[in-house]
Amino acid sequence: MACGMGFFTAGTAVFLVRPSLALVVVSTVIWTTGEVLFSIHMGDLISSQSPPDRRGRFQAYVAFLGSFGFVVAPMVSGLVAQVLGLAGIWWFSTVLVALAGVGFALLNRKLT
Repeated sequence: MACGMGFFTAGTAVFLVRPSLALVVVSTVIWTTGEVLFSIHMGDLISSQSPPDRRGRFQAYVAFLGSFGFVVAPMVSGLVAQVLGLAGIWWFSTVLVALAGVGFALLNRKLT
């Protein structure tokens, strides 16, 4: 999952500069790779780290929080854009995803 977040970080970092159309296409491929890596392993993490009688509940929480992110992200992005400008959204997103990736890497070290 940390590796997937690394791909997400690389994909968002492309937008820190003014990318050409070719770089946007490359960024899309990078993001898609990260999404595949991340989504494949999310269910494994939940099932391996939650009690058997609560796995469905934890899976529902993850789905709820993911959907909640779709609601909150546009509002937060608008606030960040007002304060930092449109380029600030990409900086904020890149840092946020990189921190999440570091968190998953640390979680992996703790679990293994």
